[in-house]
Order: sequence, then C-alpha cells, then structure tokens
Amino acid sequence: MSPAARNPDSQPVALITGASNGMGRSTALRFMEAGWKILALDLVKGAPEDPNCHLLQVDITDEQALATGLASVPEPFRGLNAIINAAGIYPVSNLDTLTVDLYRRIFDINVLGTLLVVKHAKDRLADHGAIVNFSSIDAFIAVDNQVLYSASKAAVSNATKTMAMELSPRGIRVNGVAPGWVRTAQNIANGRMERFLPSVPLRRAAEPEEIAELVYWLTTGEGSRYITGETIVTSGGLYMR
Repeated sequence: MSPAARNPDSQPVALITGASNGMGRSTALRFMEAGWKILALDLVKGAPEDPNCHLLQVDITDEQALATGLASVPEPFRGLNAIINAAGIYPVSNLDTLTVDLYRRIFDINVLGTLLVVKHAKDRLADHGAIVNFSSIDAFIAVDNQVLYSASKAAVSNATKTMAMELSPRGIRVNGVAPGWVRTAQNIANGRMERFLPSVPLRRAAEPEEIAELVYWLTTGEGSRYITGETIVTSGGLYMR
C-alpha cells in the first residue's frame, strides 16, 4: 500500500533528478501511479506533464542556481518524502581520451550533483524519509572505456554509505541502485548493449520500469525499512557478490 493510500490527506512528494528521460522518467511515472507528487529536476523538458509533476529546470552542478530554484518551488512540492538522484551521464573514456574537462563534466554531474541535491534538499525531507542514489554495476567491475564513469559511480556508492550514517539520527534511509544493462533509448542508440547481452546470465537487458520498481520498493516497501547504506546491484546476474 502506498503512503498516499495510507494517508489520503497528505500526498507524498518525491524529488527526482533526471526525470525527463530514461530510468529517471520511468521512476517518476511509477511514483505518480502510486499517488505521489513529483518535483522533477532536469536541464531539459521531458518530465511527465501532469498537475502532480512540477518541473524545475536547473543545473544541479550550479549550487547557487539549485538553491535559488528549490526556494522558488510551489508550496505543494516543497515538503519531501523522498529524494531520488537519477541524473547521470556516461561518455566513453579511457586513459588516452580522458581530459580534465571531461573528468569535471562526468564527476560534476554524477557525483557533485548528487551531493548538492542532498545538501540543499535534506532539510525539506521528512524524518524517516528515504534517499535513493543511482550508481552502476560499473562501480564494482572493470569496464573497457569507462574509466571516468566507473570511478564516478564508485564515488556515488561510497557517498551513499556516508550519507546513510549522517542522516540515520533522523531515521532517513539512504540506499543506491546499481543497474547493469538497461533498455533505455540511449543504450539502444549507441549499439553497445546488444554486443554485451550474451554475457548476461538472464540473457536480456532490464527494462527501465524494472529499475523504477526497485527504487519504489527501496523508498516505500514494507520489506526495505531496515535497509540503509546499501547499493543493490540489478544486473541480471552479470555481477554477483
């Protein structure tokens, strides 16, 4: 049963970054189906067009713009019950092609953006709320041509642990999800995914909706209330630990 169903007079709100496409958008739709309001943070339009979804177009790596934008959010979307950091980029990089600019772009969006969103939204988050950060299977395995992305997601997974410790006195649970191959438009377009799927034990990619369901469970599920500081790998068996 969703929080909205248990308490119809108080509609819960989830802040979701990267809600305009891919897994972030699927996550926003899953929460809206359960009766949540969504505060969508993204640079581009594409978040669900619905009265229960408010899009804040903002660069999450610009601390002043982020703080100012959050201060301008309409009242129904100000109090939060969950924070979900789904925004991220994964350009190809290796030791020959990496540059300082590429390093800063990947780490600013994937790591700094995650930290800044939590920093500026945590005081709006209700006690006993939940935070879910998007990591990746690449945080745990060696992947060709992903030296910067892998390092950034390893940082997210470790930051998830320290956030969980820091926010535990308020009963706030902080967890991560680490998807493997997911059938997003970008993964389909770049052509890399199909070459790797034969090595996945379940012989397929995840659907974005499956990742969204895991995020929803970690946030609200009856079975996840004693889980914090964990990053759950969902890779179809590609990485087992």
